[in-house]
Amino acid sequence: MSEKRTKEGNGAASDARRSRRIKTATVIIMAIVIMVPTAYGFAARFWEFIKTFTSVDGGGFTIVPIMNYTLISLGFVFLLVWAVANGMFRDVEGPKYTMLKTEEQLDRHEKSPGVSK
Repeated sequence: MSEKRTKEGNGAASDARRSRRIKTATVIIMAIVIMVPTAYGFAARFWEFIKTFTSVDGGGFTIVPIMNYTLISLGFVFLLVWAVANGMFRDVEGPKYTMLKTEEQLDRHEKSPGVSK
């Protein structure tokens, strides 16, 4: 009987690992589908600004867009690195469970006798 429980336990753990792998693969595929065209569009526009700046005599007007693209991109990269370094992506599901648990405790507290509204 204990062998049957062990096999069932291993099956549940295996299903959980499989589900986690599927979710991870889905997120990675979606990230690639979204990020590759976006990165291509960004790089093409940036390259276009640089070509205009270097080839046209009046191309100095492109300095502002080039600086905007560079500073905003660096800002997002530093923000992403900071978030990863501080563990912001470790437990993304935890806060919703904490909120639901707190809500349940508040509801129980309101329903208990002697609590005035």
